Amino acid sequence: SNGVIAYINNGQTAVTAFKEITSQNVTSKIYDNKSIDSYLQVEWKNIKISDSGKYVCEAHVQYAEGKSEKVNEMLTITVQRPTLDDLVNVIQKLIAQADEDKENLQASKQKIENIEADLNTTNQKIQRITEEIETNKQNVKSIKVNIDTNITMLREDIFTNIHGINEDLDTCKRDIGNIRMDMDTSTSMLKEKLDINTRNIKTLEVVMDTNNMQIKKDINITIQTIKQIRVDIDTNITSLKKNIGHKYSRYPKHKSRFGY
Repeated sequence: SNGVIAYINNGQTAVTAFKEITSQNVTSKIYDNKSIDSYLQVEWKNIKISDSGKYVCEAHVQYAEGKSEKVNEMLTITVQRPTLDDLVNVIQKLIAQADEDKENLQASKQKIENIEADLNTTNQKIQRITEEIETNKQNVKSIKVNIDTNITMLREDIFTNIHGINEDLDTCKRDIGNIRMDMDTSTSMLKEKLDINTRNIKTLEVVMDTNNMQIKKDINITIQTIKQIRVDIDTNITSLKKNIGHKYSRYPKHKSRFGY
């Protein structure tokens, strides 16, 4: 036997191939369903006479019961030398391929010419772009000079303004100091006046409390006097009523001439 060409295991999706056979030339499928036949198919192209010989088609079977079995079949491959007809067919194919290659070469040549034309156009565009870039560089240099000049002038103006601002700040600081002194003086005076007013208010409160106490005493005396006057009035009224009753009881009653 000349060895193994290809094999596949159960549960394996890819086929392992030897003898320079690519996976495109080998197909296989193992089915668990016994009603479908599993297979391993090998398509061997560009085979050489030296590849002639005997090959073994071997299968390893694993049963559900755990029993395993190996079956194989001998395969003989005989590679024959090409005949004149085979050579004629090959030459015809080569001529057709040469014609096709010639057409492809002509098309490629035309593409190259088109590419060269495009390159020439592109080179012209690049030249124009280069000139524009050079012009832009000069413009940028001029702009940079102007910017540097403006920056220098701006710095000078800023320094001048900062000096003026510092002087204004110093003046403001002095003014603020004077205002603080005035505020401190005014605050001190206001505090003194507030203390005087507070003392006056306290004195006034004492006087008012004293007056209130005296007024309350006077009111109480007045109330007692009024009560005594009421008692005296009630006593006088009672005495007067008694005197009037006693006076009328001394005279007999007379009937009216009208018979009442």
